Amino acid sequence: DIISFKGLDETIETATKFALKTQAGKVALRMAKNIRALRAAVQSAEHTKDKAKWMIVETSVSEAGAELADNEEVKFASHRLVNQRKRDNLEVELQTMIEERNKPMLVEFLEKGKALEMHDKWYVKLYPVMKEAAAMVDTIDKHLHGLVQSEEKRDQKALEKWIKASHELRMSPELYNEIRAAESTLRNIVKARQSLKKATDSIFEQGGHVRMDAAMKFALNLKFGHAPELPGARKALAELEKEEDLMKSLEDTMQVGGFLKEGDVVELKKIDQILGEIEQNGGFKTTDGKDCEGRARKIRELRVRISKAEGTKDKALWKEVEQWVSVAGSMLSKHPEFLFAGKRVADQRGRDEIKMKLITSVEARNQA
Repeated sequence: DIISFKGLDETIETATKFALKTQAGKVALRMAKNIRALRAAVQSAEHTKDKAKWMIVETSVSEAGAELADNEEVKFASHRLVNQRKRDNLEVELQTMIEERNKPMLVEFLEKGKALEMHDKWYVKLYPVMKEAAAMVDTIDKHLHGLVQSEEKRDQKALEKWIKASHELRMSPELYNEIRAAESTLRNIVKARQSLKKATDSIFEQGGHVRMDAAMKFALNLKFGHAPELPGARKALAELEKEEDLMKSLEDTMQVGGFLKEGDVVELKKIDQILGEIEQNGGFKTTDGKDCEGRARKIRELRVRISKAEGTKDKALWKEVEQWVSVAGSMLSKHPEFLFAGKRVADQRGRDEIKMKLITSVEARNQA
């Protein structure tokens, strides 16, 4: 509304010249002067945030007294005064929430500001904090969106970027779950990559399979199936599993084809086939694999030697068998083939001793 003084000023001037003498007249003149002062104060203060001017409005409302308490202009001025104080207080609160990067409170206070018309063409110039607060909300939203998107995609570089940007903006992790979630996911991504690398580098060491299974499970449970280390980890695991398969096949061949009783035929074809595959595969890399291959080669050699000696009285051949049995080592000393070979050596030695005794006895009788 446009405030007008003309009619009121004329009335006050006329009444003053007339020199009102009744109490009612004097009261009416005083009320008119109070209304005139109030209008002037409101006109001066309106669309400003000058505290001194609004203090004059407050004084004018107070001086209007109870006799003008129901006057519409007094009521309106009181309402404008209350709202102005609310605007001033809200300005401080918005500035505080901008400083604290507190989006929930910024959104709440912006709504209060709109209810107080702080966003319209008049007040927005007086309270630039409204635009600043809205801009801060947009900035915070941008960072939160970046955090959520990079966390969902398990994008390590993007997570590092948005976490760093959020801290530089001074967004509090205590206030934003998105920051805490992103930081937790980033830690897990780093852990997953380190675990996969360690498991890959140590795949052929003791516990390699268990370690790799755990690393892969952790990465996949994290929904980090695009981890850069996964292809190499899968390749390493495939190599280990190939070695484990060859180990099993080799162990199986050591259970058959040996010389364990009279009439057995020594089998070398299968064990040679597996040993050939091992060589083509680059040899065993695990300790268990190397031990397995070592046992297999000793068993193979035993089979070769026992097959040559069996059915003969050749002491040299049986000596080779005896020597090989003696170097079996603790892991093969109780192996059925080595135990049987030892028995055959002892039997052969016994036969030789009996033969020598017979020869000695015959020679002695002939001399007599």
